[in-house]
Amino acid sequence: MASTDSSFLQIKQHIPEIEAHTLFEIGSFPVKDSFLMIVFLAFVFIGLAFFVARFKLVPGRFQAFCEYIYESILTLMTQVIGSEKRAQIALPIVGSIMLYIGVANLIPLVPGLFAFTFGDHHLFRPATADFNTTFGLALAVVVVTQLIGIKEWGFFKFISRYFPIHDVYHGFKKGLGAGFESIIHLFVGLLELIGEGAKAISLSMRLFGNIFAHEVLTVVILGAFAYVLPVVWMGFGILVGVVQAMVFGILVSIYYGMVIKEGEGNSGH
Repeated sequence: MASTDSSFLQIKQHIPEIEAHTLFEIGSFPVKDSFLMIVFLAFVFIGLAFFVARFKLVPGRFQAFCEYIYESILTLMTQVIGSEKRAQIALPIVGSIMLYIGVANLIPLVPGLFAFTFGDHHLFRPATADFNTTFGLALAVVVVTQLIGIKEWGFFKFISRYFPIHDVYHGFKKGLGAGFESIIHLFVGLLELIGEGAKAISLSMRLFGNIFAHEVLTVVILGAFAYVLPVVWMGFGILVGVVQAMVFGILVSIYYGMVIKEGEGNSGH
């Protein structure tokens, strides 16, 4: 395991590994450093929920900032989905995901948070730098969007997007040529089903790859340079964290827009 020794105000850190470290076990359940960060984030959001519940009619600076974030996310989702009504329906889920990923990406930049250790490892690890976290989020998004599609269209009509058995039956009734054409549509539907699974992989790998790569480069830069460049790089980390949260939220909004009925999803405000 490589490390960077500090001789001139440089930071001594190990190059992070892809796999999260198991700190201890509770029975047969391994408690990893990334899991502790998720628990920490849960307490952060619980605290924010209590704070938001005390918002007043006349907003202060923090309340105004929160309202600005809310309006920005709603505007972005409306542009992607094409309907403000639909965007407001999906906002609690998509907005929560964007905020969670954004905070999870930015909280590693808090000075001193990762100075705590347990044994030979850091007590915390960035949640989104663990593939298990990003894959869990992406898989949940894919499953939920499919359930929304079933609710929108009905089970059999929605499933027929992937298994158009009804079209095959009626195709062969029309003739051999139409029947074989319907079989091609059946294979296209199966490819779409595979594509739904690929969404979970692409979503999770995009987020994990960007955040983990930034963590590795941060350790290298902090170990090699003492002044100026680390500050610039940490500022770039803020940009990366915010952009990745926005990209994830935009893609979730696109997936949501793809499964709702066109007449309602693309209607005016």
